Amino acid sequence: MDFNLWFLRAAWAYNRVRFRLLERALRGRVEFGEGCDVWAGSFAFQGPGRAVIGDGCVIERGLFPLCFETEAGALIELGAGVWARGKYRPNLLTAHAGARLEVGPGSLLNGCIISARQQVEIGARAMISWGVTILDSNQHPIDNDEELKVKPVRIGDHVLLAAGVIVLPGSSIGSHTVIGAGSLVAGEVPDHVVAAGNPLRVIRKIGDRDRRP
Repeated sequence: MDFNLWFLRAAWAYNRVRFRLLERALRGRVEFGEGCDVWAGSFAFQGPGRAVIGDGCVIERGLFPLCFETEAGALIELGAGVWARGKYRPNLLTAHAGARLEVGPGSLLNGCIISARQQVEIGARAMISWGVTILDSNQHPIDNDEELKVKPVRIGDHVLLAAGVIVLPGSSIGSHTVIGAGSLVAGEVPDHVVAAGNPLRVIRKIGDRDRRP
């Protein structure tokens, strides 16, 4: 038998054992759907909250893990076929007490930070590049007299957030929209546009992106 083939089969078998042990250890907190392809060494979960990993999700073997941080009553949900890649940076998903963080089916997480204190919604087949940060709160007040500001974030279907984009609390990004690298999103962005910059501005209209990879 070819050595490379033997090695791949051995690695696959080893990972299946590790994955079953991971499932058992996280039972009641993490629900894995049918047909998930999870590299156990790239999956990290902590806290008393819950996560639902949809059917057919893929968590690649890579340099960096997919990390879930949850507080009591929190839920992080990955739709069917979500793909998490840790080639450049870890994916860090945080849901604070009672918060909900949803990633739609077929979306790609490629080294991003997403933090929900109330609600963050990402639609189907979105592409979230490395260095992207999505926040629904300002994390902490600026001074003693100011309250924590929390506003839900909603991102539509077939959206591309290029490298280094920051999405601030209360933002809404329409479907089939592309946000250019290094941009700051604060407010509403319509469907079917390319937008970039800080401050963000719409550059041009575009068509559907549902056939994009």
